[in-house]
Amino acid sequence: MVQVALQNLSVKKVDSVGNPLENAKFAIYKENPDENQNVQPLELYDNEALSVDKKTEFITNDKGEIKIYGLVHGTYYLKEIEAPEGFSKIEKPLKVQVSRLGKVSIEEDDNFSLDNNTVIVKNELMGGYELPITGSSGTTLFRFIGFSLISTSIIFYCRKRQYKC
Repeated sequence: MVQVALQNLSVKKVDSVGNPLENAKFAIYKENPDENQNVQPLELYDNEALSVDKKTEFITNDKGEIKIYGLVHGTYYLKEIEAPEGFSKIEKPLKVQVSRLGKVSIEEDDNFSLDNNTVIVKNELMGGYELPITGSSGTTLFRFIGFSLISTSIIFYCRKRQYKC
């Protein structure tokens, strides 16, 4: 009988200045969910004792942290399912490699970094831009004024040319 040592994955969710964010939902996959739409999230544990029920979604606590237990060494994909309120969700899943000794490696970018074997996920606030409202009641006034000016111009033109319009 061959025993495989189970590993864990630590994730910390922070905002752009490093403050922890709670209530972010993550799932972990064996295949890239962007490339294979039929792939299902893995069922893993959120406690070191590997007891209670397995989960497919992991939610960050008030310190912005989650720990996922029960991984064997290999390649996984960490995907943000839902961002905290007011923050934009990271659409691209992160490729995570877990070694036989539990060492985690990733390709770092603007949204993901690694600190002491913990994956740091950084979210930005949603753009504080508000698009203008178009087609509101204010446009009706401009249309009426424009129609009146065009009608008046046509009337003056017809009178000046002495045409019957």
